[in-house]
Amino acid sequence: MAYAGACAAYRLLHELRRHFENVQHQQQLARTDALTGIANRRLLNEAMANLNVEAKEYALILVDIDHFKRVNDTYGHDVGDDVLRELGMLLVAESEERHLVGRFGGEEFLIIMPNANRDEVTRLAESIREKVSTFPFETSAGTLHITVSLGACHSNDIEVDSVLKHADEALYHAKESGRNRFILAS
Repeated sequence: MAYAGACAAYRLLHELRRHFENVQHQQQLARTDALTGIANRRLLNEAMANLNVEAKEYALILVDIDHFKRVNDTYGHDVGDDVLRELGMLLVAESEERHLVGRFGGEEFLIIMPNANRDEVTRLAESIREKVSTFPFETSAGTLHITVSLGACHSNDIEVDSVLKHADEALYHAKESGRNRFILAS
């Protein structure tokens, strides 16, 4: 009888452990972009909601692939997906561990930089812009070269929504002024 009870307890614990691991896996999937494997918009929004509490100063950098529609139209969406995956990895590699890099939507990425000053933002954004412009993106259609435009805003004691809006406006101006540019909102 004790043996049967021990076996039942073991099976129950084993099932609970599997269930717990499955819940953790589902939570990870809910916060990760399925294509690129980096943070998704949900996780980025959660992180931005905590910025005012966790960091004295911070910055947001929006990164958008220039003429991405041409890549999809010319080579197909599978090649576009290759470019998105490689760009995501490049952005993570160029960023520091304390930064959060995620896919914000479509061909747009967001880098959240807690405790970053304006000089750090400019250094990172320009480094990314230069690196992407010379990086050989290996795709199923061969090597492609792309450029990105970047818009950023430093916190300056304003709310996250306003910082994001200013970064988006800076990105728009970077695209309108010729692409393959970085603009830091003032």
